[in-house]
Amino acid sequence: MTGERHKLLKPGSWSWEGENCTVHLVVDTVKNGIAIGGLRMSSGGTLQETVELAGAMTDKLTLFGVAAGGAKVVVGPKPGRDFAAVRGEVAEALSAHLRAGFLVGEDVGVTSDEVREIYDLAGFDPIENTIRIVGGHGVQVQMPPAELAQLLTRQYSGRLAGEGVLIVLRAMGLARQGQKIRVSIQGAGSVGGTIASLMAADPAFEVIGLSDKDHLVWSPDGLDTEWITRNVDEHGSISISELKAGASVGEPGEWMLPDAQVLVAAALGGSITHYNADAVPPGALCVVEAANHAVSDAAAGILAQRGITVVPGALANAFTSVCFGLMATGQATMETVHEIYGERVAQLVEGLR
Repeated sequence: MTGERHKLLKPGSWSWEGENCTVHLVVDTVKNGIAIGGLRMSSGGTLQETVELAGAMTDKLTLFGVAAGGAKVVVGPKPGRDFAAVRGEVAEALSAHLRAGFLVGEDVGVTSDEVREIYDLAGFDPIENTIRIVGGHGVQVQMPPAELAQLLTRQYSGRLAGEGVLIVLRAMGLARQGQKIRVSIQGAGSVGGTIASLMAADPAFEVIGLSDKDHLVWSPDGLDTEWITRNVDEHGSISISELKAGASVGEPGEWMLPDAQVLVAAALGGSITHYNADAVPPGALCVVEAANHAVSDAAAGILAQRGITVVPGALANAFTSVCFGLMATGQATMETVHEIYGERVAQLVEGLR
């Protein structure tokens, strides 16, 4: 497996065919010498899909004024291959681009620990490398490398994704004292599972549904954080061996529960299209695109006609990448990033009203 090597990161697209997988990389834009994007495992993933996702990352970062470019990697494993089987080929394909300034994070099907393995195989530290590159563009990072590195761990990246959704919903006025908003979530991975845990712990919300690729767990009395933590694994699979009293199991496609007021689509793109938009319950207040392109344009138009707001992915799932981007380019610190992000979200939410 071979690819062109660069001393400086440049926009472009590359594909590699290996024994165990296909790797597609798209660097959509470069700012201050770097581009930020996730690494996802997607059976049948295409270069065109990667182009669209990289463009969405650029849009997201631009929307929040982050001085970094956008990129994406999609790995298509051969049948029967898991991450352990493909990581060597992925590291070999990406190594030159990672060193040149592509900063990769977790995405669908890949954990932060697995991303760390890619960097270990490539043989360098991503934080020190990033600080060196942006420093060459006159950028001074305002926080210690060890603190910045924490954002690349599963604990922080998943939590930031969940916090970002809550920040948006609060800005929309959906977290009011004395009310409990009923929520159903599609996807229980690092994003969906963390959103579920945070919402279950928040008195303003009640998580009545959570699905993975195999099951929907529905609980009219709400799922609590302890149950979610105990029964959702790091890859987003839900154990149904221990259900809460009153809870039941359904098909994952039934996740748009009729009494849900907020639907969070945190699995894959194309979850809600013109084919199933009518399944969004009439009492829904909004649909949150916690996954990129979860709601098609046609579906968004149908929902708008029904008075149901779609919170776009560029707003709903931005906090992890925006948070890291702001800090890696000297625009924020751990102490200031929530305030900076919250102010921008408030401005953007006004445009949704």
